[in-house]
Amino acid sequence: MIENLRREAYPAAIYKSREMPVVSYFGHIPWEIIYSFDVLPIRAYGIDYYVVEEEHSLCSMLNSTVEYLRRDKCPFMYASSYFIVDDYCPLRTQVIQEHFDPVYVYQDPDRLINFLEDTFEKEFDEEQFIQVTEKSARISELLVDIQYSNLPPSDINKYQYFTQYIFDLDERIQYLESVEFQKKKDQNFIELGQIAGIFQHFDQEVILEGRFCEGESHIVTESRGFNFIQEKYQRPVGQQPKFNVNRCELFKENYLKYEGED
Repeated sequence: MIENLRREAYPAAIYKSREMPVVSYFGHIPWEIIYSFDVLPIRAYGIDYYVVEEEHSLCSMLNSTVEYLRRDKCPFMYASSYFIVDDYCPLRTQVIQEHFDPVYVYQDPDRLINFLEDTFEKEFDEEQFIQVTEKSARISELLVDIQYSNLPPSDINKYQYFTQYIFDLDERIQYLESVEFQKKKDQNFIELGQIAGIFQHFDQEVILEGRFCEGESHIVTESRGFNFIQEKYQRPVGQQPKFNVNRCELFKENYLKYEGED
């Protein structure tokens, strides 16, 4: 089952942390830059509400994330030597800084490179970075093909989410290339804010896109290197998600209630 990819990644992350630095990241961070430093970046936001024992008056995603840390339920967080968060949602940035340590707040690629060079005492290798973006671009191409396939939306969403936990990029590409499907032109897409908080309500019917606080946007482009990063990680300025979860600090309309909340 594809869901096993995340479970199998738990011990893999612990093992990897003995060989190389591991960082957990939150938001739209260009993980390709981190990866090019031989540092393993792992997206670590909470997607499950059943772990929540204490409410923190936050959105479902942040409640889940904080509880995973408080209850020591996330091996990814345990294995990490650093936590990186973007500044898209001020509340998330504040919460991550309050509960995690040490934290770096991402602003732009240049400053991220400087931080990684200083922290891990290694110079940025642009050639290696370009090679990583080549692989990332191939992964995006494959996932876009899967998005426009005849597979059930629930399967498409699982491929988008769970395959990120195949840490070896060549193995991830090979896994995605092995997926069998037929092309389909029309699909139902929905852009969500806190995709972690409400994906279970929709993933049987529509393909979910995480263009706002979490998730990863996949594009098909000939660009590589920094041009690829610029295209892939453009912020959705002036856009709003079609649906949101209550308690979101950024978007106050189109609320949906997650089944775990009061």
